Amino acid sequence: MPDMVRRLKRVLGERRPVLAVPVPGAAGRAMAGGALLPTRPGPRGTVTFEQWLATRHPAPRIRRGKGPAPA
Repeated sequence: MPDMVRRLKRVLGERRPVLAVPVPGAAGRAMAGGALLPTRPGPRGTVTFEQWLATRHPAPRIRRGKGPAPA
């Protein structure tokens, strides 16, 4: 997950660091083992993360207290 967030932030032009926060205990172990992934038949999306990421665009930069940055 942190890698995906870093890739998104890079596309959006954001520079703040991304920190991985481990989920402790049984819940963390279950998530690491794929517990949140679907296991039965059902609808699935067809757009990959890379395809979705290609549609993202940087947000306009806003300078704090000074309005939008000049173009």
